[in-house]
Amino acid sequence: MDTRQERHSTYHDQWYLVESLTPALRPDVNIRRQTYWGTPWYILSEPDNNAHFRLARGGYAFVSMLDGSRTVQEIWETCQDADEDEALTQGEVIALLGRLHTSGLLLLDMPADTDTLLRRKQERRLKKLGSTLSSFLFLRIPLWAPDAFFTRFQHIGGLAFRPLGFLLWLVLLFLAAHALIVNWDIFVAEARQTLNPANLIWIYAVIILAKIVHECGHAFACKYFTARDGLTGDVHSMGIMLLLFAPVPYIDVSSSVQIRSRWARAAIGLAGVYCELFLAFLATLVWANTAEGTSLHLLARNCVLITSVTTLLFNINPLLRFDGYFVFSDLLDMPNLYQRSQAYMVYLFKRWLLGVAKAVTVVHKRNEKIFYPVYATAAFLYRIVITVSIFLILEENFATLGTLLAVSLFLLWFGLPALKGLVYLFTGTELAGMREQALLRFSLFVGVLGVLLLGIPVESAVVVEGVVESREQNAIFAEVEGTLTGFALTDTSVSKGVTRVITIDNPGLMAELERMALSAAVVLAKLEHAHHKGDTNAAGMYALELQATVRQLDILRIQAAKQAINAPVNGVWVAPDLTRRHGKWIGKGDMLGSIYSPDNLRLRAAVDQFDAARLFAEPLVRAEFTVSRRADIRDRDGKLFSARPENDPVPAGRRQLFHPSLAMQAGGDTATVQGPRGEVLTASHFFELRLLPEEEAVPHLAPGQKVLVRLVFGKQSLGEQWMRRIQQFFRNR
Repeated sequence: MDTRQERHSTYHDQWYLVESLTPALRPDVNIRRQTYWGTPWYILSEPDNNAHFRLARGGYAFVSMLDGSRTVQEIWETCQDADEDEALTQGEVIALLGRLHTSGLLLLDMPADTDTLLRRKQERRLKKLGSTLSSFLFLRIPLWAPDAFFTRFQHIGGLAFRPLGFLLWLVLLFLAAHALIVNWDIFVAEARQTLNPANLIWIYAVIILAKIVHECGHAFACKYFTARDGLTGDVHSMGIMLLLFAPVPYIDVSSSVQIRSRWARAAIGLAGVYCELFLAFLATLVWANTAEGTSLHLLARNCVLITSVTTLLFNINPLLRFDGYFVFSDLLDMPNLYQRSQAYMVYLFKRWLLGVAKAVTVVHKRNEKIFYPVYATAAFLYRIVITVSIFLILEENFATLGTLLAVSLFLLWFGLPALKGLVYLFTGTELAGMREQALLRFSLFVGVLGVLLLGIPVESAVVVEGVVESREQNAIFAEVEGTLTGFALTDTSVSKGVTRVITIDNPGLMAELERMALSAAVVLAKLEHAHHKGDTNAAGMYALELQATVRQLDILRIQAAKQAINAPVNGVWVAPDLTRRHGKWIGKGDMLGSIYSPDNLRLRAAVDQFDAARLFAEPLVRAEFTVSRRADIRDRDGKLFSARPENDPVPAGRRQLFHPSLAMQAGGDTATVQGPRGEVLTASHFFELRLLPEEEAVPHLAPGQKVLVRLVFGKQSLGEQWMRRIQQFFRNR
């Protein structure tokens, strides 16, 4: 489609307000040419106001003729004659003049006729205020103009970005990584104490220190790379950003937009993370070489944790408007990525949902039309995930603040956009003459969405975790103590009375057996000697002694025979940890393994108490399962294996897991806590459900395997199912 058709009307009904103006650009405005995705763009910069604008070829052609000697009408007609396809429409000219005038870059010869532009200025201020309020979690308050400070010390700060500074950074990375790997278990154990209330003041102190280093890294990088490009790289503003109501420093290096090299701009965007990791490497070395419990050790540990978490979740993530976003935007040559993607989504809403044929978009390239919706959707969903996660952390530790955040987030994420949409529907000037049609289309959309969510019942299912176990299982215990010297390999078939599964060596027992055998031989010799001499009294005494010695000898022989254990039944031998115990001492009564029947298995599933209520109140349509992390295990039709309940669910909830692999610490889904006597308990009660797998699934199963069981109940609408999940989530909190 022709770009002129996409931009719709060339003319504008308010053009008469600006056509006779003779505006001029301020003489101190700088213009630099850059290339994005092979297309030339022009950057307008005004150092005093720290204002920067990106113009396409058509916008630059218009702005370059703003010299105060020609009217807007004359300039526009000249642009139309020169290149009609690239020239701005009248509406785009009005919008451009409004932006330039609002930023103080435009000199007007007729102030009395600038009422429309002034109204645009006021609208932009209100829009900026609304944006600030909607981003209250990241509110910025400027406090200082630090350009003179960073200019004075740029020769020192710039050393970090020279080859020698980068080499030092790599050396520290290697040393810190080695120290952390060597002490990893200790570090993980200490990290669990991070959210201790007594540690919060230290965490905040580290955040302030790390963010000061971070922001100074941006500033010095801006000075370094702009100087290489022959620019000043002004750092106009430094202040405080209220990050989750906690004040942390921020700095404005927007002047880096003038740099032509996208790699240099990306380096400035990564400079904060670069310097923050420099601090993290030093903190790791300090932590590894200081005694636990000292203030310096605690401060260093917090520094390592804070810098790594904020870097991974916030700073280098392109879906949030922090460093990673700007680096991503620069490397893709797509400045203002977030704003343009949001604006394009609004355009799609107006054009295709409301049917606004004259809706205008600046996105015309095919790759942008695909990329912007994907990015906007991903960024929206990730921001919700991050914000909800933060809310849950605060709600768990600070209930009042968590509730306040929950209400605020609901209003900002859903209430405010809905209100803006309704205001646009009923008062938007774009809908003049077609408002009834737009309202009808919107109502139809809401109706269809409502039917999809509330009117169409779909299959309702619950997915729970479980384990495989044998219904016929024989545990093998050590009947004597000793050193484990031999064992059958796990998961091998064994035959009753034939296959040796365990061999234990007890040298003390064998020595005692030899001693007792020798004693029996000696007593026997004495008995024979007494009979030979005819000493009946001595013979009777030796006979009793021999009888007792033989009984002890028989007991020792039985114990010695128990050092070798043969399979008591036919089946499959399972002993996954004997390799680790080989050559070690085994105590009497220790469990060494088990033999199970491979043809008689069952599934034991742990069902959350909220979902378990459905097992007693609703009929179970069917149960199906798959082996965890083995999506390839299916039946001959490629479907999940089926299972049937072995018996009714256990009617009482419990908190002791029947298998450790279901706990979160072992990769399961069940949260656990420490009980009053130190035992491990589940965070909430659960119910046990036992199921029998279909015969086709049995060859693929083995005891101890973790399975995912899908319990299918009657049909419900998606809205009912989602509401049920939300209720379950908050009840389990």
